Amino acid sequence: MMLPTSSPPVLLALALLVAGCRKEKLENCPGQCTVITGQLLTSGLQPLAGAPVTARWHSGQGYSAPRTRARATTDANGRFQVSFYVKEDERQQGYFDLMYEVSKSRYYVLGNTDGPDTGAAGRRRDTTYHLPPFLIPRKAYVKLTVPNPDQIQDYFAVSFTSAHLHELQVTPQSIGGGSSVGIPRQGTPFTTLLEVAGDQKIYVQATRGSNGAYVRTLDSLIVSADVTRELTVRY
Repeated sequence: MMLPTSSPPVLLALALLVAGCRKEKLENCPGQCTVITGQLLTSGLQPLAGAPVTARWHSGQGYSAPRTRARATTDANGRFQVSFYVKEDERQQGYFDLMYEVSKSRYYVLGNTDGPDTGAAGRRRDTTYHLPPFLIPRKAYVKLTVPNPDQIQDYFAVSFTSAHLHELQVTPQSIGGGSSVGIPRQGTPFTTLLEVAGDQKIYVQATRGSNGAYVRTLDSLIVSADVTRELTVRY
């Protein structure tokens, strides 16, 4: 469902966070409630049940603490609904976001710039916004080995990027998280263990620099959740 085109600019952002939030006394909505619904999914597009969801308002001024406006917990189907009354100061400035709390040891939440900007929801009263499903994959691991780092000339890096939000995205600006590993030149093989999103395609890009020129190669792989896969990339 498309959000109303008459909505004010950029008002709702999503953030996938792990730390618990400070409990605040929440006000009941007296009427003309703003309602936001959505669904959290995990690997295999399975519902993510029992995840706390918090709606917050940020004044947008400096480092002021956000104001908690509503809380909910995802049901057995991973669905949630939060409702709150938009106050006068909240209509004039700032923005709203949603904070999802998940286990950092189990789910892939690297960086959590996976909290995309939805771009349209927020300050209007008596309005319901339906967000598309949001995917929080379980963790998997890649053991990267470079057997010949002694041959590196100018530069060598291998990056891993998750594409999981390209299909279940909230906005085109969504990114799936990832990491880039700069490989040092050394006389012994280089090995490192990396966390990636499980049960979905991961793009692997190797960038090789030599004599001021850079050559990039792109590949992909899928690693099952909770599994470690060995990957060898040569310079």
